[in-house]
Amino acid sequence: MDQREFLTQLAEELKYLKPKDQNEVIKFYQQKINTAIDYGEKEEKVIASFPSPKAIAEDIYKTKGVAYIELRKKAMKRQAIVNFITSIVVSLIILAIFAYITFIFGSMSVNLIKLLTQTNKFELLDQISLIISGILLLIVELVIFIYFVDLCYLIIMYFITGSYQQLKKKEINEKIANFSISGTINKLFKKEKVLVKIAIVVFFILIGSAVLNITTKGYLYRSNNNINSITEEYEVTENNLEKIVYKGSTANFTITTDDTIDNILITYYHELEHNFNLKTENNVLTIEFDDNKTYDFLDLLKEPTQTVVIKLPSKYNYIDLDLAISIGNVNILSSNLGDVSLTTTTGGYQIYNSNIESLTINTNKGTLITSTEEEAYKNTSNNIKNISINVLEGNINIHNTKGEKLNIINSSANIDIKNIEFTNPLFNDENENIPNVNLSSNSGKMTINRMNCYSFNYYSTSTITTIYESDMSLCTVSAQATSSFTITKTIIKDKLDAFVSGSYFICEYVKSNNIKLEGNSGNIYLYNLSENIPDKKGNSLEDVELNEFEKEFNKIQLYPVITVYNKLSTKFAVENDLPNDENPYGLQSSIKSLTVTGQEKGSVILKDTKIETISMITNNAIIDMENVYGNDYYVKMQDGQLAYYNTESTNQEIKIERNMSALVEVGNNITKVE
Repeated sequence: MDQREFLTQLAEELKYLKPKDQNEVIKFYQQKINTAIDYGEKEEKVIASFPSPKAIAEDIYKTKGVAYIELRKKAMKRQAIVNFITSIVVSLIILAIFAYITFIFGSMSVNLIKLLTQTNKFELLDQISLIISGILLLIVELVIFIYFVDLCYLIIMYFITGSYQQLKKKEINEKIANFSISGTINKLFKKEKVLVKIAIVVFFILIGSAVLNITTKGYLYRSNNNINSITEEYEVTENNLEKIVYKGSTANFTITTDDTIDNILITYYHELEHNFNLKTENNVLTIEFDDNKTYDFLDLLKEPTQTVVIKLPSKYNYIDLDLAISIGNVNILSSNLGDVSLTTTTGGYQIYNSNIESLTINTNKGTLITSTEEEAYKNTSNNIKNISINVLEGNINIHNTKGEKLNIINSSANIDIKNIEFTNPLFNDENENIPNVNLSSNSGKMTINRMNCYSFNYYSTSTITTIYESDMSLCTVSAQATSSFTITKTIIKDKLDAFVSGSYFICEYVKSNNIKLEGNSGNIYLYNLSENIPDKKGNSLEDVELNEFEKEFNKIQLYPVITVYNKLSTKFAVENDLPNDENPYGLQSSIKSLTVTGQEKGSVILKDTKIETISMITNNAIIDMENVYGNDYYVKMQDGQLAYYNTESTNQEIKIERNMSALVEVGNNITKVE
């Protein structure tokens, strides 16, 4: 008996031991054999000197106790049953996946065969190359499918045979356990990897056929470049249509207006034969056509996206539009429409030079563009009375647009708003103000440039937001959960109301009558409030380097009343510019009043600022005032620190009420009254 046979028999005799104990015994005897061989003894002689595997096992079992084997048999039986049930469950899951993949493969194979039978309108060379490509592709995918079948079979047999052997204590016929389609084909041809070799040869022939098809601009070329070869035109003669509807899968739509036509003209671009229907009922035009099909696993022979172009005559101004598409693009060009509803899973929208009563967009992953450098639509604008957008991800660009109401609910898309006007005040039935612009964002990035509206409402969590060169009357902001909100070069005539929690809120060169701020941790910075915008030379009004908005901004004088309520650990800072050589007009204006209450911990920093009156009530906060000038200053402190220093002497006075534990430092040129 050699070493392998001895250790194999020993492992079989020790099968009732726990795997760890079994391995230790086998390792022990393996080391003894190898050590003896190293000293020159023969393998057979060393093994002959050992007790038999059965005797070794019996001695070890005796040390474990009389009932050890029976207990281990029961435990192994239970484990075998669990393994068997697990294997059945896993096998059923694999079978379900296999059934699904088989169905998809079968459907695609049928569609591919249908595709090859629809080539009668193609040129002869295109037909031949497409048929050859389709057959070769079908062979390649059949080989892939065979190996997928074998893989599923082997995984299932791995679980089933292992559990069955443990449960029944006997081997399953190897011919059944090792059967596979690829193995049978190899045995039939008496060669290894027959299918792989066939697939490789067919694949290279397929590439050659594809190159021929592309050079002749055949179906493969049109498929991959999304070019349709068949054009059909339809005229809709009904005169009282109020709405156009489409509900489908994959399609592109273009809607435009043509003043030279009397009836609606619809042009349908497609590649293969499809059932295209127009139905009119209750003044609603419904468009129907077959969905695009997927023809192969690799999606090489996909059908070009079908396209519908709708031309509206001028008499159909403000007709409604309802398009629901899984995947596709919608272009609205120089059109006058009523209620427009666009729904896609993945889609792109382009809207140029159009008048729309209401626009509703719902998309999981979408792109909206309302400005372009195309010569025909360059520098044009849209008039859209009400805009409502619900987007999960993508890019939304709303440019050069006028209307009354804009509402965006955004998950993680990037939003770019530029040159929009929503200036009419809106009120509900209770005469309460409704925001013209209402934006909500969970993440992503939002940029707003030159927005002119009456009322603006913004809610963000973890979003980077920038507003600049804008004009509004009311502004409400909620920035939470690591958001960053910056508003600069902006006029907010009546009121700015902001809530900040764990975020950054920055105002720079903002003019407003009333600013109300609430902080619950986070940072609030106010820079150059009420200040005019200086140019590079410091000439704040006359210099031509200022743009038109900046010039208008500098003509307005608004001095805010600021109310700050800080709940916990918020940093609040106000800082303006002192006059200097670069900006001799710094510190030219003042804040009417600053009221700070509820400051729990955190800090208040006031620097280089004119504030007429200050009232602060804080608890354990740090107050730092430098070059702050005004008339009536009052601070009430519960613990915390106050430091107040001015460079110039202006008979400044501050009234302080504090606990003994609060620390106060005041400059010599400031009168402190306690």
